[in-house]
This record gives sequence, C-alpha cells and structure tokens, in this order.
Amino acid sequence: MPLAVVHVLSDIVLDASEAFASPENNSIALGRWASEVLSGYAPTPVSCPAQRPRIRDGSTISPQEKAWLYRRRKQTAPHIRDLLRRIDIPDFNSDDYLLGDRGSNSWPNIGIAVSGGGYRAMLTGAGALSAWDSRTLGSTEKGGLGGLLQSTTYLSGLSGGGWLVGSIYANNFTSVQQAIQSPNTWRLETNILGYTKTMKSFGANLVASQPRIKQLIREIIEAVKSKRKAGFKTSAADYWGRALSSQLINLPQGGPSLTFSSIASDAAFSSGNLPVPLIVADGASPGQTPLPVNTTVFEFSPWEMGSYDDSLNGFAPLRYLGSRFETGLVPPNERCVVGFDNTGFVMGTSSFLFNQIVDRLKDPKGTGLPAVLVKSFAFQLLKPTIIRVLDAVSSKISLEGAFWAPNPFKGWNRYFNPTARSDNLVIVDGGEDDQNVPLQPHLLIDRKVDVVFAVDSSANTHLNWPDGGSLIATYRRSIELASRKMSFPPVPGKNSFINLGLNSRPTFFGCDAHKLRAPTPLIVYLPNYPYLTFSNISTFSLAFLPEQRDELIANGAAVATQLNAARDPEWPVCVGCAILARSFDRTRTSVPDSCKRCFSRYCWKGQVDEAQPLEYEPSIYSQTIGSSTQ
Repeated sequence: MPLAVVHVLSDIVLDASEAFASPENNSIALGRWASEVLSGYAPTPVSCPAQRPRIRDGSTISPQEKAWLYRRRKQTAPHIRDLLRRIDIPDFNSDDYLLGDRGSNSWPNIGIAVSGGGYRAMLTGAGALSAWDSRTLGSTEKGGLGGLLQSTTYLSGLSGGGWLVGSIYANNFTSVQQAIQSPNTWRLETNILGYTKTMKSFGANLVASQPRIKQLIREIIEAVKSKRKAGFKTSAADYWGRALSSQLINLPQGGPSLTFSSIASDAAFSSGNLPVPLIVADGASPGQTPLPVNTTVFEFSPWEMGSYDDSLNGFAPLRYLGSRFETGLVPPNERCVVGFDNTGFVMGTSSFLFNQIVDRLKDPKGTGLPAVLVKSFAFQLLKPTIIRVLDAVSSKISLEGAFWAPNPFKGWNRYFNPTARSDNLVIVDGGEDDQNVPLQPHLLIDRKVDVVFAVDSSANTHLNWPDGGSLIATYRRSIELASRKMSFPPVPGKNSFINLGLNSRPTFFGCDAHKLRAPTPLIVYLPNYPYLTFSNISTFSLAFLPEQRDELIANGAAVATQLNAARDPEWPVCVGCAILARSFDRTRTSVPDSCKRCFSRYCWKGQVDEAQPLEYEPSIYSQTIGSSTQ
C-alpha cells in the first residue's frame, strides 16, 4: 500500500491501545465473539442451512420479531408498572388501569430514538439512556425516570447514536455508568488522528502515541486486507468500522469476528429481556447532498437488514449477508457466507459520511460545510490540496460508501428497486437524507409503537444546535412518499421551531390522535440544550478528557429529565402521561387532570411563527435558574 495512503488512513484511526487488554467483565459478549470466530474479520463460506436463506417481503414485520415481541411484552410489564407507580400520576391508579378489564389495550409500547451527530450525539444520548436506566444510581428514586429503558421495546440509533446503540449491545448491554468506569471502553482522550488530549505539549503526545498508532494501523489494514483477499469488496467504511470498534467494543482488537446478528442468539436478548436494537442507514445516491426524499432507508436488526420503503420492500437475513443471492434466494449451487455483518462495520456503515464530505468540499459554494470552515482563509487556502489528497485516496480506497456486496437484493423488486441490476449495494450515513433522528423504524404501523422519545443532537444551526430539521424532513417524507405502512404527525417549519422555543425544551407532536390520517406514535421531542454545559460541540470534535465526556453525559441526562425536574417539577408526571396517551385513546379512558395540564403545556397545537429568527444562542440553564427569560 502506498505510503501516502497509509498516512491518510492514520487520519481515520482511533488510538485504542487499552482495548487490546483482556475484557474484565464482558464475558457474555466474549462468548458470543468466540462462538463467531471463523477467520477474523474476513467473512467465511459455510454450508447453507436446510432452509436456504431468502429475502422476505417487507409488507409486515418478520416472524422472528413477532415471536420475540411476545416474550418482550412479558418482560416489560413489571418495569412499566414500577415506572408508572413511581411517577405517580395524581388521582390515577396506574396498577388498577393496567391490570383492569381493558386487557392488552391498556399496555403501552415504547420506543427510543437517538440521533446522529458524532460524539456529541453519542454522549448526549448516553446521558438520556443513563437517566432512563434503572441500573443508574438514583434513577429510581421518587420522580426518577429509571426503568423507562427497561420498559422500551425498540431502541434505534444512527451515526453517533448508532455508535451508542452498537457499543452498548456489543458490550453485553452494559450500562452507561459501567461503560465510563471501564478502563477499556469509551476512552476518548485520543482522537482519530492519534492525538491524545493531555496537559502535555502536542509534540510530546504525538511522539508518545506513535508506537500504539502504528500497531493499530497495522491491525486494521491486515483485517481489511483479509476481507479483500477472501473475495469481498472493501471501502473506507471497513477501515472506519474497525477503528470505531477498537474504541467502542471491549474485546481484543475490537472483536473482529463479533457480528451484529450474534445478538439474536444472546440469551438475554432472545428471552425478551432487552429491547431490540435498530441501526439506521441510507441507500447511496452518488453526487446528491443531501440525499433525495425518496432515498431508501435501511434498518439493521439482529435478525435482518433491509427496508420497508416501497423502493425495496424486502429484508435479507443478516447472518447470511455476503452470500450470493439471486432474485431473493441463495441458489442450490452456492455456498452460504457468514461473518460479513461485523458489528463495527454496521456502526461504520450508519456513520459513513466521507462521500458527503467529498461532495461538499467540491461544491464551489461550500454548501453544507460548517460556517467556520467556509469563512476560514487557511481552510480555503488548503482546500485544493485536501481535495487532491482525497482524490488520491479514493483511487485506492473507495469513499463512495459501505459496500454490502454481493448485493443481496439484486433481482429483487425489479420495478422499484434502484439497485435491482447492481452487483453492489452501497449504503451511507443514516442522516444524509436530513432525517438525523432515526424515527422511521418506530413509525411502522405493524409495530404498534405508542410513544417515541426522540433525542435530537443534530447540528442544524451555525452554533451546532438542533432546529427541528430532522423532524421536518421525516414529516415531508411522510407526505411526499405517503405509505400505508407508516405515518408521521405534522410539525412546523424551522423558523417556528426556534421562534416558539420548540428546539429548547421538550415538545409532544401528534397529541390529537383522532386528527391523524393513520395510527401514529406520539413523538416526545427532546432537543439538545445546555442545562449544565455547552453541549453543542462540533461533530468533528473527536477527543475528550474524561471530565469533558462525563459533562456531556450528565447534560444528556438533564435533557431527558429537565435537570431532574428542576425546570418543571411535573415533568416526570408528564412523561407518564405521554407513555399512556395512546393507551387512553384506545381504551376511551378519561384523561386525568394532571395529564390534561401536561398536554396543554407540551403539545404542539399547530402554532407557527415563520418570521426570520435571530441567531439561536441559549445560555446554560443551571446558571440562569429563576431568570425570566427561561
């Protein structure tokens, strides 16, 4: 490999030397990894099962998901009861309601969606999950929201949110507290350039890092080379995924044989003790930034990968991706392949932005680039050189997207599938179509999700705060690509989000179910907001001291709890009301007065204010408590 390419590769390598140490308490994940050891990172040919792998029609959820849901419902019931008892909605007995004669109609079905946005999204989302996790110290005290995670059925993430979801499941559904206390995971002091953030000088840190960086580069290059030698196409997504794994997965070398499909055989998951993880990504459309509204949205579950969109309407068994499918079936003369769905590769696929970076750099207007770069004289001076380097790299390593090849959907749904004639399936970051909050998996009517807690850490504004753009993109898509399989409630425009303060506090969308055209979950929108610290770090910030990491996680917990209800003492009650909102509709139950107050306070009722807003510059809330501006 040319030396120049090796140098560029070092720019996408995470220094994770500690990850080579033996895992301390990740024995179950280690067992899953060991059971999947075939030939390292390279996929491996095996004999096909008696029932040969085939593509299933995407008109409904899979038989595996249906069977799992029955087990999951049994496991969530005690957690839902405990959570609602602690929330204690005034003048309402949740146990009497849930255990009464209304049957299963009374039980809520909960989803959580964690947006993209690099480490900003991962750590903010981690804080929210920590606040909702009954294992977190203090989360189950009266008014606490611990147990919401245990009550959840679906947990989705994309890009940085996908790192969070993938890391948690790869590490045996570790708690956030355990992850940050481990010496082997979430050590973010070292960025992807190999620079370790300490009090020492840049030069001293760089010299100290060189041996570890070189070792890790060799490991990653050899892993990807083994996949290529086995006959599979590779791209920068393979290097990126291996680099992410080294930092986020507590296994030797980041678990090169740990597959996402191995979660399905995990005892805790298969028995229904854990939510189902769903990682979202987009089908590639070269040269288009952002991706068009009709982009195929892919989801990865432990059982399968595919899309419910009409453009594909099919799912392939995840364990056997890498096998050669023909018109929806692995033919009798072909062997099956396993090991292609490496967990890091799935995370890298969902966060693959390199194609978009190249497109934006080559755009003469700099559309989509951070304003600070567009205005930078030094950047503009170096821009031609950067483009030449990227062109040189792309001649050796594809920056087009993640290659899921051979394409399992070749020949499938020929009239609508844009990749039906292609040998390659190219997939990119799940937020490239502007749907940066992975809501689509929760919108499927067949899944019957009642409420989605949507954590949005998007960097829509010049100062890296969300402005509702992701929800707007999802709503626009639901109108322009109307589907009988999914629905989404109306939302206002970006200016209204800012002018009405909807991007600075929780908001409920879709409160009046009777006015919606189809069954739609209630969306509890939780935008990133500076409760404790300025959490609007750049998506390109890639190194954090432990205290900085922990500040972002703590702020994420404050986003989920409104600073432990300091901003609104009734917030825990309002969360309980949101959980039960669709249940109240189904059972035609009179809504408690306290819930009426919550809905009056948090439901968007159609107000708009599309005047051009001023620059959105929030202050740290904990420093302004009592201010009349809050």
